[in-house]
Amino acid sequence: MKKERISVSFVAVFSQALPGVPALENKFCRELFGMPYDTFNGMTPEGYVIAVENKPMPSITITPQKIVFKAQKVEELANYVAALAKEFKSNGIPMDSAAFGINSEYQWIDMDSQSSEWIWNRFINPSMAIAPMNQCNRVSFRFVMNENEVVNLEFMPRVGRNDGIFASVNHHHASEMKEFPSQDMLSKLFESSEEFLEEKFFSILVGG
Repeated sequence: MKKERISVSFVAVFSQALPGVPALENKFCRELFGMPYDTFNGMTPEGYVIAVENKPMPSITITPQKIVFKAQKVEELANYVAALAKEFKSNGIPMDSAAFGINSEYQWIDMDSQSSEWIWNRFINPSMAIAPMNQCNRVSFRFVMNENEVVNLEFMPRVGRNDGIFASVNHHHASEMKEFPSQDMLSKLFESSEEFLEEKFFSILVGG
């Protein structure tokens, strides 16, 4: 089976809730992703969103409590974080965070069995097999590594693939930051996180 990282996201939880959602310049938002005619920006039920129309990424969501950046690749994500950091600084918007997340999504395809059956066989105790066919469509794990680091993992069948599984990863860090991380620091955080996930979790939970 083949493993692929399909998205990355950086989440900063503000140390103190902002008094309101920042009013960012429309021109800045529309040009942020290099697709001004396809980019939407405005208030939604989730918060203030900057996103490309009809695509899951890139996107940025801002609420008084946190900011979420999402992109396909770390290099792109780092550029968006740097651009928002500059915009926040020029407008006097605080960037102090009490915690942050180095999050990602993965897929494994070309598996040797149907995905929901694979999840059942991999994670469910055989004594639970009480029907002729047994399937599991979602399984979640929470690993508390220490007082500052938690890994939340969720596996489910890959949409549109009978032979694939999807994994959502929240790598939470209860560590303070005075501002958004630099491009170099963000790249190192994702590199370290991916190595950690592969060694401690994927090699055991999914296998080769």
